[in-house]
Amino acid sequence: MSVRGVGALVALATSAGCWLGVPPLQNAPVSGTWSMSIKNGSDACMTDGWMPGAVSSFEIKLQQFGEDNEQVSAELQGILGLAFWLGVGSSTLTGRIEGDELSLTLLGAKDEMLRGCTYRREVRVTARVQSDRLRDGRITHIIRTDAACPGISGCELQQTFDGTRIDVPVAR
Repeated sequence: MSVRGVGALVALATSAGCWLGVPPLQNAPVSGTWSMSIKNGSDACMTDGWMPGAVSSFEIKLQQFGEDNEQVSAELQGILGLAFWLGVGSSTLTGRIEGDELSLTLLGAKDEMLRGCTYRREVRVTARVQSDRLRDGRITHIIRTDAACPGISGCELQQTFDGTRIDVPVAR
């Protein structure tokens, strides 16, 4: 079958789903407070104090909004939230939920130092939502510098996490 034929079949199947009353994929509800367990992974940046395998926990508040509840903001709570606010310049990540796939980003607003180089941190978070659980979570910290810092710019620190919703907001 040609590419054009496959495209026509996909369009027909999509249209048939609409005609038959098949609902579109719904975005998973994620609003609420979540308890997170996080584990440090690799550190290509060789940062001081990073301990691969170290486990910690924290809470995060997720807020869902937008026409299809596709937009999400996440506020880090407690000591971690304060540490991010002081060190990175923000404790709020923003992003989207598409079906059960959550993706968030935080672009650092403050300069940090690593081996004599000034950088800003970019944090990317992905996870799958399963009811009141966040699964297969990945956090990537990316170091962003100018060209004067070879070997540091673009290096990454990795973490994994799982989470459980502990508080669901009441609809008003």
